Amino acid sequence: MKPIARVAIGIGLIGMSVFAFKSCRSWMLEGVPNGHLPGDFPHAVIAPEDNGHPEKVQVVRSRLPPVPPVIIDAKDMWPAFACDNSDCPGRVGEVRFVFAKGAGTGTGAPQPSGVCPKCSPLHHAGTTMEEKLKYDPTKLVQYYTPEAEKILEEVRAALR
Repeated sequence: MKPIARVAIGIGLIGMSVFAFKSCRSWMLEGVPNGHLPGDFPHAVIAPEDNGHPEKVQVVRSRLPPVPPVIIDAKDMWPAFACDNSDCPGRVGEVRFVFAKGAGTGTGAPQPSGVCPKCSPLHHAGTTMEEKLKYDPTKLVQYYTPEAEKILEEVRAALR
């Protein structure tokens, strides 16, 4: 093998190793590296037809988030997200609008990309920039059950 080929292969292997290491380290949940989460961490999932009903959120227990769709009771469940917009029309009092967020492909797939299904139509119907910003459909946060929030707080405190 020619020396230049050996150098090229060596550089390629180093690059692949760095990429693999960074991608393994990049997955974090609310600033907590996945290796610090318990193996039975409660991940929230919800069916698209249950959007707006946080009481219908189901829990899947694992260290890593489940790959959607997760089938529970013959229903396709997707990761649960909440709209963090204080003016969201789906919000009831202090309870944020909870909905399924998925790839947007296939039968029964929920809202694609990362937009709130309640804020998005009002955002696009807004005529002024102020109206468009009021209903920003991209203000999303991962929805966590109270149990999951408590675990995240404990892990963050232990990492400080």
